[in-house]
Amino acid sequence: MQPWWTSGIQRDVVVCRPFQDPTAFPGNRTLVAEFLERNPAYTCVEVVLRKRDASESLGMSVVGGTTASTREGIFVTNIVAGGLVDREGSIQDQDMVLSVNGNDTRRATKRQAVGYLKGQVSIHLVLAREGPSTATTL
Repeated sequence: MQPWWTSGIQRDVVVCRPFQDPTAFPGNRTLVAEFLERNPAYTCVEVVLRKRDASESLGMSVVGGTTASTREGIFVTNIVAGGLVDREGSIQDQDMVLSVNGNDTRRATKRQAVGYLKGQVSIHLVLAREGPSTATTL
């Protein structure tokens, strides 16, 4: 059985909306609540991407991780023009990646985070960004 966010969908993006406690990864509710309690100036959104095949690039880089000397977390950077993330349009440079397919990335190494992102056709992300939500359901 396919996860709920991939059933019959052939578009690049399935959904981008303010975080709503998805049933696919119930642990995300606790993760988001903990994050927002410590970071009230942030908004969390969930984005579900569907690649054509597992080898397709997302068209973005990530920086950070638990071994980084700066702030804790994994952050989106270098969004490639025309790539999947750019075409999808709701992921922004400097978004913090809280979760990938239910895997908590707040204390992940960069290598772990990249491993969660690669080799998957469907990618369910929970992202945090400063300021109010601008996400809409597509």
